[in-house]
Amino acid sequence: MMQTLPELREKLCQITNALLNGLTDAGFDMGDTNSPVTPVYLNGTIEEVTVLVCDLR
Repeated sequence: MMQTLPELREKLCQITNALLNGLTDAGFDMGDTNSPVTPVYLNGTIEEVTVLVCDLR
């Protein structure tokens, strides 16, 4: 589908870049990625990370 509708690839890139920029601006360590799969590296205690995961749900 991405090959027949290149506008979908462009939209995916826009969304991915917005997500990466927003998370970086919020202070998250995003590592180095060139993929729409977005890694997020968390620093903190297990309790802090658990609270963050629960908040995201």
